[in-house]
Amino acid sequence: HRKFKSLRLLKNKGQITPREVNEAAQIAAGVNLARHLVNLPANVLEPDSYSEAIRKLFEKRPGVKIDVWNKSRLTKEKCGLILAVGQGAPHGPCIVHLKYRPKGSSGKKPVAFVGKGITFDTGGVDIKPSSGMRLMKKDMGGSAALVGLAYSMLESQLKVPADFYFCLAENSVDAGSFRPGDVYVSRNGLTVEIDNTDAEGRLVMADG
Repeated sequence: HRKFKSLRLLKNKGQITPREVNEAAQIAAGVNLARHLVNLPANVLEPDSYSEAIRKLFEKRPGVKIDVWNKSRLTKEKCGLILAVGQGAPHGPCIVHLKYRPKGSSGKKPVAFVGKGITFDTGGVDIKPSSGMRLMKKDMGGSAALVGLAYSMLESQLKVPADFYFCLAENSVDAGSFRPGDVYVSRNGLTVEIDNTDAEGRLVMADG
């Protein structure tokens, strides 16, 4: 994008300024980042490696604070829904909170974004057919879109405070997987009866 600083592009009315070109470049970079994350296979991108990638990408950036709630922290915080979804997978679930408070944004109310980050979705005990499972590495696409959005906001130095919550888990099949009919308690104290284990997205986002 540095090459665009002195560039002038003509359009139907007036000109596109270097600032507009730069903003478009940052948005494009965020889109490509999201696409890259979605394309990664589930044996590479699982909750642990995903949370670490987010941390490394955004740590030490001005106005940013990263907090990762691992399995033990989720248990302490009584996040029973996301824990239930991830309990059948070898890599435990986690919630990553990215807090963005840029200079010049004090006094403004932050915008909250919550992203579904199911790194692979077998459907759980209510298992999907093979045709429906083939591309379920992309079930973390909502959270990937938010990673791209956060990156674009930071690179553009957007003066909008925001909180990003990435709800990461793998919905796998194991002897310890949650089952239809099980009842779990969410972080806000509501009890939730599981009807279908392939409806895991709303569970992880509810705790988020």
